[in-house]
Amino acid sequence: MKKEMEGIAMISEAQLAAISIQARILIKDHLKGKSKSVNKLAKQSGVHPSQLYLFLDGKRGLTDSSLAKIGQAMIDH
Repeated sequence: MKKEMEGIAMISEAQLAAISIQARILIKDHLKGKSKSVNKLAKQSGVHPSQLYLFLDGKRGLTDSSLAKIGQAMIDH
């Protein structure tokens, strides 16, 4: 577990409780800052576009693995 956590900052309980809200804000800011469409980020991450649209609209959640894929796509692209 130690090696897996290298370079990753720990989050607080309050941040964990608000993780979906924080993720929505971060993804929306990324899309706006990069002038990137939701469809493009979905394709880059391997997450279905409708899942990402529904998440960004606050109508559903995403799994931690889907959020990780989106985060990695944001780093890579």
